Amino acid sequence: MLLQVIGTIGYLIAPALGPFIYEAGVDPTISGGQRSMLEFYRISVAEGPEWLSKHGGANFTVGLAAMPSLHSASAFLFFLFAWHHGKILVPLYSFILFFILITAVASRWHYLIDVPVGMLIAWASYALAERLAKGQAATAEIDGANVPYPATA
Repeated sequence: MLLQVIGTIGYLIAPALGPFIYEAGVDPTISGGQRSMLEFYRISVAEGPEWLSKHGGANFTVGLAAMPSLHSASAFLFFLFAWHHGKILVPLYSFILFFILITAVASRWHYLIDVPVGMLIAWASYALAERLAKGQAATAEIDGANVPYPATA
């Protein structure tokens, strides 16, 4: 949840249109969807809030932004979790992470810079969640409660 909140705030702070505005991606199906999203974005900017309130519900499927890459952020967050809590999943998640990092750029959803920024947000979200979980576990131990999820190092 932290990753999605921080990423969405990132979209508000540094809004960007993906590289698909300059060239089509490798998959015509995806490129068609990107063109449709871009057209919706352009109309909504040109027509303003009134048009959005009237037509937004029927057309709006996803926010149009590139920075940061929440594709790479989500994949990296799963990788981090596996690295710390489920080593058996690391090989699979390594493959998935690598695939998503490459395709996020190759499919023209993201600029190259969007990827490490997304990964940084994932790392920060993971670190913050771990810190919050440790704090809750410590508070529960002080209060004499049973802690079903042990704090990790």
